[in-house]
Amino acid sequence: MEELGPDELAQWTDPWEHIRLLSDEQRNGALVGFLRRHAAGKRLLEIGCGAGVWSCLAAKLGATKVYAVEQSATVEVAREMVVRNGLQDRVEVIASDIHALEPRAVDIAFMELQNADPFVEGVVGAARVARTWLEGGQGLIAPRRMRVLAAAAEVKEGVEETQRAQADLARLAESVGLDLIALDPLWRPHWPYRFVGNKTQIVGPAIDIFDLDLTTDVQVPEEIVVAIPTEDPISAIVVWFEAELDDEARFSNPPDRPGHWGLLQCGFAHVVEPQDGRVEVVVSVEDDEFALRLA
Repeated sequence: MEELGPDELAQWTDPWEHIRLLSDEQRNGALVGFLRRHAAGKRLLEIGCGAGVWSCLAAKLGATKVYAVEQSATVEVAREMVVRNGLQDRVEVIASDIHALEPRAVDIAFMELQNADPFVEGVVGAARVARTWLEGGQGLIAPRRMRVLAAAAEVKEGVEETQRAQADLARLAESVGLDLIALDPLWRPHWPYRFVGNKTQIVGPAIDIFDLDLTTDVQVPEEIVVAIPTEDPISAIVVWFEAELDDEARFSNPPDRPGHWGLLQCGFAHVVEPQDGRVEVVVSVEDDEFALRLA
């Protein structure tokens, strides 16, 4: 998790981003349940507190101290939340990147830094920093585990756009005698078009790409080769996450219930034929961004 630039900070100051977050019943229920089970009598750190709802709830549920860290301008909303609820003695709102702070002693560190791209909000780096706040290295981190899953899928956007472009240019070329051979590499790129959507047709079993224990100093490989199982030609690979808070609560955006996060869909410009019941892709995570390409 790195300090956000102006564009990212502006995004999290947009009220609609917080309305979207708070409109997700599954996400909200997971956080409420986790805090009901663990907050009473404890000191907590919330990384990325946004409008301050969950930090204030932790205090209302009996937390003795809550450090609510937020680096966007939404931190002012969090401060008002604290004052209006009379929680100034227990909730300390800190306007900062978590990496810039000296650790304080807490019993629990929690965050909701999930996204359609499971890495883009820096949950792995944030968990690493959060461990330095746990007194004596003992306590809870939530989420404590994150799985990243993928499956072969049928998503028409990329293929259909490519076919329209080819057809339109073919008509133009025929009318004026234009040679289009130089464009051939454009029609079969090895990398997909990434977009976030809510609907997709899965055509193969899901597999784990990563299974990360966030309570340890986990290192995400920069690049790995993954075999995506499918017997059918595919036009996309869909990626989602499952983040485990404790034994009873988790964040997840599976294809049948993507929630407010949506699904990371990696659509190819052409139909990809499986070889021996699989399509091999190269998965990389660089600068907190998930990417894949055909192997």
